[in-house]
Amino acid sequence: MKLVVLLLLAAAALSNEEQPSWYPFGPWRDPHDAKVAASFRRSLERNGGVARAIRRVCASDFVSQSLETEVAANFLVERAPETYPALLDAMIKEDKAPSSDARAECLGSLEGTARFGVCYGYTSPGGPQMDAHPSAVARRAGAGRALAKAIADGGPRARTAMDVLLEAGNWANGHCPGLGEAVRAATPVLVNWLGVPKPSLEIPGSVHQAEEKWDQALRALSFGGADRAVAEEPVRAFLAADATAPLATVALARMGADVAAETTHLARILDGIVLDAPGQTPRQSQRRLTLLGDTVDALAAIGKPARAALPNVAAFVARVEMPGCHSLGAARYIHLVQAIATEADADNAAAALAPLLGCQGPREPVVRALAELGPSARGSLLRLLRDEARPIHERLAAMDALAQLGPTTLEARDQKLVTLLRTKAKGPPTELDRCRAEAGLPPTPTPTPAVAPPPELMTCLSQYLCGPSPEIYQQTIARCCGRVAQHRTPDVCAGTGPAGPH
Repeated sequence: MKLVVLLLLAAAALSNEEQPSWYPFGPWRDPHDAKVAASFRRSLERNGGVARAIRRVCASDFVSQSLETEVAANFLVERAPETYPALLDAMIKEDKAPSSDARAECLGSLEGTARFGVCYGYTSPGGPQMDAHPSAVARRAGAGRALAKAIADGGPRARTAMDVLLEAGNWANGHCPGLGEAVRAATPVLVNWLGVPKPSLEIPGSVHQAEEKWDQALRALSFGGADRAVAEEPVRAFLAADATAPLATVALARMGADVAAETTHLARILDGIVLDAPGQTPRQSQRRLTLLGDTVDALAAIGKPARAALPNVAAFVARVEMPGCHSLGAARYIHLVQAIATEADADNAAAALAPLLGCQGPREPVVRALAELGPSARGSLLRLLRDEARPIHERLAAMDALAQLGPTTLEARDQKLVTLLRTKAKGPPTELDRCRAEAGLPPTPTPTPAVAPPPELMTCLSQYLCGPSPEIYQQTIARCCGRVAQHRTPDVCAGTGPAGPH
């Protein structure tokens, strides 16, 4: 059984007051596993244990972990000050080896062990209670210090250790409990790497393409946890350049500095970002996308004092993100608007969020965010309710959100829509006759011999409203027939073509 599954299931069964008592902070629950683990652990504690543990981890793909692999990985994490130099050396060696699947799996397992040690203090995330265990706290602190020392010592290990730190910051959607402490331990050397900004600074397209020490250091300091007394003044120097001001703002805000005055600068940067400029290279496009992400994060990090930038955010979303939210996605903008908007900004906030209803993916988070804005969101929610091209569940979400805005009188056409939507939502996947009934049309003649419509057609018809008019019926039929393979097209699809989103 994979240890990660065991940990997650066990964590779910604990009360908030209990401390986890299983491996690596307690015995294995299965007696046979405990015996095997203890034997392997004793063998690692003899001469050559570090090298053997690294070989064991390297032989695993870090997904289908064996018991011995888990013991070896936690052995390395537990003794991070002693083991991380050798672990980093092994990563350097594998990185230089000829490319192969085995080499890639080995390198990923070694990097994952180092990163899990910094983030959790053990090697399979087990939830808040595991993270709070005193041994986990102590071990990830030791791993963070070991990583900081490797960066400070310089040489190939320093670059590899920095890669681990950057991966920790960009991995797991920010869930890395030990990241802040690791950044704080590394702050002095990160400031040394930062140096003094020079003209024409450009943030590379991604962390993995970083070529200069300063951009790696600035990115790491932006993760939070930096020692403000050491880092604030050097980082403030990077506010002067448009290319680095957003990331520097994030770093300063997360170390507790006041950067509200940067709002105007950030709004101007946002206004000037063009993601699809003619003739730009993929690297230039990636740089602009990175700048956009940093700018959005910077405004969100400032919080309510950045509310003056809401009109700029709304204009950018309407200008650049539509159609489809093709760059950052709706969730980042929802977070931004919620971070900076106040009750007095409901109209501007609704203007920024409403276009996100056109994004790919689930619209319900946008609907919920709009509902929190009160009456300012009513127009956008009504448009979604009335949009025949939207699936039923999205229109029902708009209907529920409208109800949250307080008592309101719907027009007769909207009341009819609500009735149709509620009726359709109650039943199983609709058949063609139900679809026709919604449009006020008679049932179709029974074909001879009877041929069941393709399931994909029936599923699609269950997702969209077919009425209340024959025109909407035709649009829905065309949309759903477009999902049916040509050789399976039923008679009802004759003369139709795809319409609307698929």
